[in-house]
Amino acid sequence: MLLACSSDDDNPQTEGQQPDLRIKKFTQMIYHSDPNDNVKVVRTFDQSGRPIRESEEYTDNQVYWLFSYNNSDLISERTRHYQDGSKFRADEFHYNLNNQIDSLVNKDAQGNIGGVTYYNHSPNKITYHHGLLQGEYNYNADGIITKIHANGDFSSSTITITYSSDNISQITTQRSTGETETLSFQYDNKLNPLHPNFHNNYFNSTIGEFVHFLYKENYFSKNNFTQINYTHTDPSNNYTITKNTTYDADGYFLSAEIKKNNVLVEEQIYEYY
Repeated sequence: MLLACSSDDDNPQTEGQQPDLRIKKFTQMIYHSDPNDNVKVVRTFDQSGRPIRESEEYTDNQVYWLFSYNNSDLISERTRHYQDGSKFRADEFHYNLNNQIDSLVNKDAQGNIGGVTYYNHSPNKITYHHGLLQGEYNYNADGIITKIHANGDFSSSTITITYSSDNISQITTQRSTGETETLSFQYDNKLNPLHPNFHNNYFNSTIGEFVHFLYKENYFSKNNFTQINYTHTDPSNNYTITKNTTYDADGYFLSAEIKKNNVLVEEQIYEYY
């Protein structure tokens, strides 16, 4: 098999061409300074692009999520399991007559309700509350999230998301503590094979299944990110993430290495139907 790196501009799978292959499995090996904290995350998709399972494999145990969907292809339940298959958490999603999220119910292994998040809808906005936590998602005219606000009992934060075409170019978080942190993204012109799954299942990918979808930088942009610059109010916290991707001769992602300040922190493997 011929290989090409992300700097190869002759790669045939470039901007404007939708990949023919559909992602089947995305594997991340995430490394920490203490090897006992390393984790292997394996995310499996069905042929329509919906995630159906995500496992987390640690040194001495494994846990995993299973995802279920209703007849409208909206996520209906996600369940959390130990390695032996026993369930210890369930999140149930309920929708109104317009197929808009109405509530999210969290249950333990015995089916006891541990908490409920309630949602309300208005033009270009979804608000929610869960106990003392309140927040809102703000959307642009295309139905894409541009701002997220969360307000707890002791602190609050506002996240502003800036787009350049179909890519997120910057994420800025301002906290009530006075801290500001910014993630700035750079991309090549290759098409991200994970993005169609994210884009075509946008609710499931943002409010539904992902919860904190802004941590899913491998998914949310159309093109392949090559670098992320993180800046903080305290410059000693700044860092740079770089990603080096390996493609096959047809331009499909095979694997990637991610480094933080030149230290390897993650390896990725892509598999297709």
